Amino acid sequence: MGHESGRGGFFIGIAGFVGFSAIAGVLVAAMLTPAIALTSEGANASIGIFDSLPESITLGRLTQQNQVYANRDGKPVQIATIYDQDRENIAWDQVSPFLKHAAIAGEDRRFYDHGGVDVKSVVRAAAENLQHKTITSGASTIDMQLVRNILVQQALQLKNPMAKKKAYKAAINETFARKLAEMKLAIGLDKKYSKKQILLGYLNITGFGGNTYGVQAAARKYFSVDAKDLTLAQAASLIAIVEDPNDLNLGNSKNFPANKARRDFILGNMLDLKYITADQYQKAIATPITTKPEAPSNGCFYASDAQFACDYVTRLVPTLESLGTSASEREDNWARGGYKVYTSIDLNQQDVAQAALFANAPADETRFGLGAAADAMQPGTGRILVPVAKSGVGLVGIDRSASMLTRARRRIARARLDATARLVRGDIRVLPFPGRAFNLVMAPYGILQSLVRPSDLTAALESIARVLAKGGRVGIDLVPDLPRWSEYRDRKTLSGPMGRDARVTLVESVRQDRPRRLTTFDQRYVIERGGRRHVSCFSLTFRTVSVPRMSSLLERAGFRVDAVLGDYQGGPWDERADVWVILASRR
Repeated sequence: MGHESGRGGFFIGIAGFVGFSAIAGVLVAAMLTPAIALTSEGANASIGIFDSLPESITLGRLTQQNQVYANRDGKPVQIATIYDQDRENIAWDQVSPFLKHAAIAGEDRRFYDHGGVDVKSVVRAAAENLQHKTITSGASTIDMQLVRNILVQQALQLKNPMAKKKAYKAAINETFARKLAEMKLAIGLDKKYSKKQILLGYLNITGFGGNTYGVQAAARKYFSVDAKDLTLAQAASLIAIVEDPNDLNLGNSKNFPANKARRDFILGNMLDLKYITADQYQKAIATPITTKPEAPSNGCFYASDAQFACDYVTRLVPTLESLGTSASEREDNWARGGYKVYTSIDLNQQDVAQAALFANAPADETRFGLGAAADAMQPGTGRILVPVAKSGVGLVGIDRSASMLTRARRRIARARLDATARLVRGDIRVLPFPGRAFNLVMAPYGILQSLVRPSDLTAALESIARVLAKGGRVGIDLVPDLPRWSEYRDRKTLSGPMGRDARVTLVESVRQDRPRRLTTFDQRYVIERGGRRHVSCFSLTFRTVSVPRMSSLLERAGFRVDAVLGDYQGGPWDERADVWVILASRR
């Protein structure tokens, strides 16, 4: 069996060697001579195929952030950031030299010496493929990676799901045909743009894990600094992510050892290329991986002030003529981002009105649904200066425990959010509320997955969509997939004081039906107070649902998936993350 596998690997290696050798020959001819007379039929055929491929690609507009501004003390201040992709395009002088040099040292040491394709690396890749008896190396230059990223971004902007899937697959498939087309486009890119433009384009477009793209967004996300202020070690760590954004991103501490290994390799290359001194190298490799994640900021929910004004801006998008000639064009342009919206909101006046509403319409009023609103307009212009509102039904929580929602109510009151929580228990397939009554729906750990029949889960998502206002959000906390869990019985998972005179102990058991993808949690809460012992038992069976599957169900129910998080601080998600959280908006 092993012998047959080895033979198969050998033939794959030969295919890799022959394929890349042919590519190398074609590239030499394409780059070194404008016209060449070839007598070999095979060579003529290869040149013909190469000539038939597209040769032009453009550094177009990238999806990036939108920013919303209000006014304080007579000056504009940013209150919100809204984006489909977390990216902020920056100029050459806003990028740390450490980042520029780390990218070249880690991804393309001969970047300044080749014309888009490194022929030496193509030949080396062919040899490595033959040695390892599989296609392990593709000799991608920064130009080629930039081409691939541009094609991926073009695919993601397609509206037709089938066309998007096909274009995305064509952009990333590891085939010789795709590699050859990528090389041709890279050669054209190198002829059309300067090396400075290509490197900057690469640094602005490349992915750094999850929904984070470009070095500025990555620097803010992982280190809370701008790209120009990164240290040498931080810059090398960011570029290390590029090789494998899922396994090397800094959103999960489990990735730190692998990231450090790649970082130190890049630092070694920077030393060899004389980008840094020996002293800088020694200090950098001795630096442990540490992060300072920036708090989540996407959307009006995370607006620093005037959340209702921010929400009003997003609802106006289809009507803003400056964004396009039609509603669909305006929404598309807004999704691509890069806009700054300046409102007339006066935050000084807003503070006064907000304090008055909190005093006269308290968030903890439970006797009846209490709401209040205040508006102020500028005389002579009609501009809105103070839009303040308190909604009596802003948040609905789908949960199994009244105590959990009580804690949520207290947190909302402390945060002074404009919402009063409502609890849904029992049958969650049909929420007992009028249409478009809520701005936020939360489905905690595993609740939706407890609907083990697919039709019930679909009904619940459609019901959530019905009660959410347009642009309203749903947050779903999924239980990770089955392979993450193992069966156990009567494991004490929590034990400690509860209040002043009580103690709580949680005992859990896990049972699995792997063929049906079902997992059952049995929980036993034991509360001891004053010599008395109270036991509460709870059992939940859920069917594991993958993130792509849940995302697809949400889109069918009328949602747009905004983010998938791998922790509760907004970190990037991958299949090995301990937390699977999906945030989606009602379209």
